[in-house]
Amino acid sequence: MAEAVQKCNEVLDGQDKLLQKSDKKFENKVSELISQKISIYEVELSTILTSLETSCTNVTLLFGKLWDISSFTKEIKDNLFEIDEDLKASAQQLHLEPSSSSTHFKRIRFLIDMQTEFLREEARIISTLVDIQNMILPNMDALQKHIAYSKTLIHDNNFSISDHMIELSAEV
Repeated sequence: MAEAVQKCNEVLDGQDKLLQKSDKKFENKVSELISQKISIYEVELSTILTSLETSCTNVTLLFGKLWDISSFTKEIKDNLFEIDEDLKASAQQLHLEPSSSSTHFKRIRFLIDMQTEFLREEARIISTLVDIQNMILPNMDALQKHIAYSKTLIHDNNFSISDHMIELSAEV
């Protein structure tokens, strides 16, 4: 009887070992599958991140063009230069022909009014550009920060999408 119990225990131990071996094999397969999925997602995330960096670079280049205010006000500057030249010419004409001072005065007054309008338009354009820059800059800073953070997360084994999403939504 003791021998039968011992044989039964040996059989049960053998079955336990087979079960443990089977469980370990299953866990290894699951871990391998998870590792493969993680690797695939890391590659996909790297691709998305590269696209995001390219887009951010393009936005940065466009933002740089916004800082070049002279390209937006070139035509106005040209008009102001022409008005200055006309004002100088009218002043010289006034010295040469004092008898037609009312005509020259009207011309000078007209040029000064035009100059004032061009200066207002230039100020409006500059103000609008500065407003746009001030709206874009904080978003660009946040985007750069998230790109850098995402790069570190790709290689971080403790990556938590939910934590990062909470952080992103708090900033937005």
